[in-house]
Amino acid sequence: GEYQDVWTLFDEGVVGDDGLARTASPPYPGLGDRGSVLVARSALPVARVMIDPSYFAALRAVMQKVLGFASVPGGAGQGLSRALFETGMHGALASGGASTSSPPMTLVAMPTTVQHFQIRAILKWFAEPQVSTVDLDVQIPANQGQAFARIVVELPPPPATPDPGAPSITDIDTQIDAATGEITLIIEVSNVGNDISETQVGFRRGNDVVWVDGVDYASASSDTITLKVPPEVLLGLSEVVVERLPFDSGYVSTPVTVANKGGFAFAGARLTTGEAVVQVIDTALLSETGVTEEVIKHIELTHDGEAYKGPVWETLPTRDLSRVFVATDRGVAIIDALTLQQFDADHSSPEVDMIQPGSGAAKVNALALDPSERYLYAASIGAIYVIDLLPASDTFHRVVEKLNTDFDAPAAGRINSLAVNADGTRLFAAVPHTMLYGPRNLRWNPHNIANENGEIVVFNVNEADRTDDGQPGGPRYWREVIAKKDAGLEPWEILATGYRDKLLFTSRLDLNSGLHTLEIATDDPANFQVETNTINLVLNDARI
Repeated sequence: GEYQDVWTLFDEGVVGDDGLARTASPPYPGLGDRGSVLVARSALPVARVMIDPSYFAALRAVMQKVLGFASVPGGAGQGLSRALFETGMHGALASGGASTSSPPMTLVAMPTTVQHFQIRAILKWFAEPQVSTVDLDVQIPANQGQAFARIVVELPPPPATPDPGAPSITDIDTQIDAATGEITLIIEVSNVGNDISETQVGFRRGNDVVWVDGVDYASASSDTITLKVPPEVLLGLSEVVVERLPFDSGYVSTPVTVANKGGFAFAGARLTTGEAVVQVIDTALLSETGVTEEVIKHIELTHDGEAYKGPVWETLPTRDLSRVFVATDRGVAIIDALTLQQFDADHSSPEVDMIQPGSGAAKVNALALDPSERYLYAASIGAIYVIDLLPASDTFHRVVEKLNTDFDAPAAGRINSLAVNADGTRLFAAVPHTMLYGPRNLRWNPHNIANENGEIVVFNVNEADRTDDGQPGGPRYWREVIAKKDAGLEPWEILATGYRDKLLFTSRLDLNSGLHTLEIATDDPANFQVETNTINLVLNDARI
C-alpha cells in the first residue's frame, strides 16, 4: 500500500469572540493532596573527586569516610614510609602517590555521589615516629555533567626534619670458627635510624659490592650488628660499609677494613699420608719475649674437589696480609690469611679451586708480586703467566697474559725464581740450563763436563709502556724480553732490593761463588743493559 493523508479528531473546542480556540476538555485541577509526586532529571555520570597532589606533595593516602570508596593512583611517594587508614563505615582506603617530583597529573581520585563529605588523611613521615591524622570537610560543586570535580585541600606542611646523615662504624671485630673458617663480623654503629634492621652491610671490593640485608643479620641491637661474612667475600681485601634507609640516597658510612693481626708465617709441607698442606706458624714479634714459635695449623690444599698431594714450591703473602699465594703442580692456591682457609678462586663451581695458569700447563713453581700488587707473576713450564689482582677487575684472580716470547728454558722448561724490581717496571726470571737434579743430559757434572750456565731474563712490564691494544710489543717492547744475562750454573733465587736498579741472585752450583749482584746500567728497553758482580764469600785469607 501507500501512505495517505487523513484527518484524526483529537479534541473539540469553541472559538470565542476574541478569535481564540479553546478546548472543550475539563481544565487541569492543579496539585491535589492525594498520591505521590516524583521529580527527576536525566541520568548523569557519577562524579569523581580529584585531589591534585602538587598541593600536598607528601600525602601518602586519603579516604572518603561517608561511602568508603577507595583509590590508588600511579605515582610513588618519597616523603612517607607507610600509612594506615580507617573509615567510619566501610574502612575503605585511598592511597596517594605524590612527591615533589611527581607530575601534576598524578592525582588521588575517588568516586562520589554527594556534594559534601569528609576526607581523612593519615600521614607517616620518614624518620618521624609519630603518625598524624587530618580530617577535611570537602564541598563538591553541583554536578553539571562533568566527569571530574577537582578540589584543593589544605594539609599541614611536612616537618622540618634535618638531613639524617650517614651512619658511622665505631668499631669492628671478627670471630673465626677454627674448624670451618666461617667468619662472624661484629659491627658497632651509630646514626642508623629508628630500626637497625632497616640497614644493610656491604663488602666493597673495587666497584663490586656484596650486600647483606638487615633481615639476614645473625642478630642486631640498637647499636650492634652481627652477621656471617658471605663465603665469596675475601674479608682482608674488602672495605666494609653500612647503609641506612632510604637506600641509594647516599647514606653510606665511611668504609673501614679489617686488619689482620695474626702475626703468622706460612710454609709448604706434606703430611705422612701424602696430602700437601700449608703450615701456619705463630711467630713472635720483636717486642714479644718468652713466646715459642710453633705450627698452630695445617691448611689442606684442594682443587676441583680433590686433595692435592704434590709439592708446594713457594708461598708468597701480600703486603696487606689478606692473602697468601701458593705455587703447586696444580696451579696457584689462595689462602685467606684472616680465616686461615683456602679461598675459592672460581665461585662458578661448588668445589674449592686453584688459579689455573693455562690448559695443560698447571704446574707453577715460582711467584712474584709487583710492588703495587697489581699483578701476580707465576712461572710455569717454559712460560710466565700474568694474573690480575685488581679487585675491581672482571678478570680478578685470573690469568690475563702469557709471557713466553724470545727466551728458552731448556732445563725441562723450568724457571727457578721470579722478582720484580722496586718500582715495578722490570720482571727478572732465573732460568737454569743445567740443574743439580734433572734429566741426564741436563744434570750437573762435578767434573764440569757439558755444564751450561743459565740466564737472568728481563721483561719490560712498565705499565707506562702498555700498547694501545693491550697486546705485548710496541716501540717500548712492553711485556717482552729486553735482555738476557749470563747468571752462572743453575741460577736459583733472585731478590729485589729497595733500589729500583739493584737486585741480588744466587747460582747454587757455583760452589763458594754463588752470590751475585745485578745492577741496571742502561734502562732503555730498546738497549737495556745490566751488570753483574760476584761477591767474595771467603771470610779469611787463611784457615784459622
